[in-house]
Amino acid sequence: TDPEALRAFGADLLGVGIERSKREITLASLRQHEWNISRVARELGLTRRTIYLRLTRWGIARERVPKTARRLVTEGV
Repeated sequence: TDPEALRAFGADLLGVGIERSKREITLASLRQHEWNISRVARELGLTRRTIYLRLTRWGIARERVPKTARRLVTEGV
């Protein structure tokens, strides 16, 4: 086995893991802040533009939650 190829393979796997982690953290923050991009950007220390670029790159569209469902969650029902 070629040591250089193994290093490159390991770096690729690390990159995939980091990208997946960024995606999950961003999604969690979006849900927590009900898709308020400004709050998410502030929490993650990023610009709004960066959040929008990531969403586009990952092919993520805003999750639509009916207002009645949001009301039930906020009222603790």
